Amino acid sequence: SKDPKAVDGAAAGLYMEIKQKHRPAADKLYERVDWQLANNSLYKGKAIDSGFGFLDTSKATLDGVIFDERTSAIVEASLLTPIRRTVDCQSLGLSPKRGVLLTGPYGTGKTLLAQKVARVAEESGWTFLYVRPEHSSKFSTFMRIALNYAPAVVFMEDIDAVAGGEDR
Repeated sequence: SKDPKAVDGAAAGLYMEIKQKHRPAADKLYERVDWQLANNSLYKGKAIDSGFGFLDTSKATLDGVIFDERTSAIVEASLLTPIRRTVDCQSLGLSPKRGVLLTGPYGTGKTLLAQKVARVAEESGWTFLYVRPEHSSKFSTFMRIALNYAPAVVFMEDIDAVAGGEDR
């Protein structure tokens, strides 16, 4: 990109000092680099964590998690169907964008559900970004990353740390 963007507090981008007569060639180079990053990134369509390591989703299931019928239907309709059937949703004029807040005490299956969503996302060509609690203060950075690797799911563990603790 021609515009510097902060990534983890540091400027990131491709910069050149060129003569004005070479500006059209530089613009073409920028466009090509942007296209390559958007279409051929090793992270696009993968499940990654906020440390940019790959997540192993091969064993992700909801075995052992018991949701009531209503919760199961909401999970399927709000999370999994828009990922699995993106093209169908778009053809019906439905946006795949969702904001879902998973609540409950420790041990209720929120992170297991996230692992299942990560697996479905990878299988469907979506990028899944798991933001660990220690990186939650960099929310806007990870949202920009998600936009670059769209379609994407961003899962923030312990988002209450970002939202202001008990007063959220």
